[in-house]
Amino acid sequence: MLCPAVFAQPAGEKRWEYKIIGLFETNQLAPLGLRGWEVVGGTAWGEGNGQIILKRVYDLERTTREAKEDAGKAPNPVKPEFVDLEEVAVSNARQTALDQAKARLENALRGVKGVSLTEISVTAQRAEHGDVDRIEDDGKNDPHEPLVRAEVIIDSSTVLLSEGSKYKGSEARAYLEKVAKEIFAQIGLRPNTPKARFFYSPPPSFSHASKIEIQLWLIVGKAKSTKTVAAGVLRGTWQ
Repeated sequence: MLCPAVFAQPAGEKRWEYKIIGLFETNQLAPLGLRGWEVVGGTAWGEGNGQIILKRVYDLERTTREAKEDAGKAPNPVKPEFVDLEEVAVSNARQTALDQAKARLENALRGVKGVSLTEISVTAQRAEHGDVDRIEDDGKNDPHEPLVRAEVIIDSSTVLLSEGSKYKGSEARAYLEKVAKEIFAQIGLRPNTPKARFFYSPPPSFSHASKIEIQLWLIVGKAKSTKTVAAGVLRGTWQ
């Protein structure tokens, strides 16, 4: 809303003040009418765009008083947001556990030596109610420990390619399994079952039987010209 404008008139004649509001502010017409304003004209352009012009006899005392009243109006009260501090503490603790679990696996993978891990992406999620730790172990696993998943891309070009762009699928799978065992050993994971420590592509869905899943993608090539030659997934828990 624009401020009133006062236009001078010759001595002895009435003085007027004017106000301009938008067409979309028609809800203000009733309260403005109670203050003595009346519509004297308007303009319109486009759909729903325009202005309404109002005027009233100028009264300095009234105008000053209304300005003070408008300035003193309290804004709409903000409803308080009630917070359960215990819920906040639990939520913060869970998020901290997820962040720590994610960082632990990511740092461990980035510390792997002798393997070209070109891309590492790690996510963590909270174990939901009903998830059961079915790993046969010494009972030291925490069923509420975060579930962590990583996707790792491994460049095997220097190991597998011959004559520029040729490779053997059997060698790719053998190398992928060798890399999987090396990763397990270096970062300190133990398999969820003694006989099933590695699965070939397509990787199965995320399992709550393991606290850690690492999907491995073995590629060859350079830049935009690459190919996935083998893939698999590791499952296990921290030792």
